[in-house]
Amino acid sequence: MLLMKDSAELTPLHVAAVRGDAECCAVILAAAEDPDAVLSARDLEGRMCLHLAASHAHAECLERLLQSDKAGHANSTMNNGKDRPGAIIPLPWSFLLTRFH
Repeated sequence: MLLMKDSAELTPLHVAAVRGDAECCAVILAAAEDPDAVLSARDLEGRMCLHLAASHAHAECLERLLQSDKAGHANSTMNNGKDRPGAIIPLPWSFLLTRFH
């Protein structure tokens, strides 16, 4: 259920990250049978919840997601590792946390 996606391939965790709802992110991850699969899910544009929380400057939400990121998904690119024109390369997460705290 937590990996169900809408027409934009957003999961419940993606939506919580966009909204900056850190508590909801924590509840979703705690309820997930496989938190790694929930964290690594990508939308139509290849973005994970980590990318969405960072791009919307939701520092508390991003911090919660990073605490749950045991597999190191924060180090992956936003475009599934494929080269494409105009792809955004994310800033280092430590920079984002210091800038938006």
